[in-house]
Amino acid sequence: MNSDELSELADHDNCFGIKLTCGNIGKGHRISNYTRSPEFTKRRGSYLNSVIEGGEFQLLPGFSDTLLSALISHHTGAITSTAALFPKTVRRLYDQALKGLAGDYEALQEAIKLQDRSELILLHKPVNKLTIVARSDGIAVGSSFQGAKYFLDHFVEAGLGGECRLPLGKIEEKTKKVVETQLKEDWEFEQSL
Repeated sequence: MNSDELSELADHDNCFGIKLTCGNIGKGHRISNYTRSPEFTKRRGSYLNSVIEGGEFQLLPGFSDTLLSALISHHTGAITSTAALFPKTVRRLYDQALKGLAGDYEALQEAIKLQDRSELILLHKPVNKLTIVARSDGIAVGSSFQGAKYFLDHFVEAGLGGECRLPLGKIEEKTKKVVETQLKEDWEFEQSL
């Protein structure tokens, strides 16, 4: 669906938010411009205040690696599988980004470092421990449900993730290796928070 169609959907009586799994921050920005308009607020404001603290229409990207840019574009948070694996890290990124957008330069610099990790890995450069979320998100998304479940079993608690149901099947050994090696440092950082 395009931003015009989603903006029209935002006017529906039962709609209080949208999860955007397309990764298109610009689409979300166009929707936020609409849902933050005085006309929309006049029409929907009392309902939104009754169901959401702060009364803001919820625009939520589906990937952690776009969280900082999404917040800059007036999205309100994120719904991501990476946050299930690294909740303290993603929360730290969210909190520091909000502080940074409110004028705290040091918090914004930390948010940028937390967000940047994927580009450093893709370029095969040394990784700073503080630049973690985008990298973790890329690995988690790439290893799919099987990788996320294996991550929980390997790093959090044996049996917590379990096997995927059909038709997904079992995790491949190469995916296990990726999870074990490439997410180890990220898990250590998560535990340090």
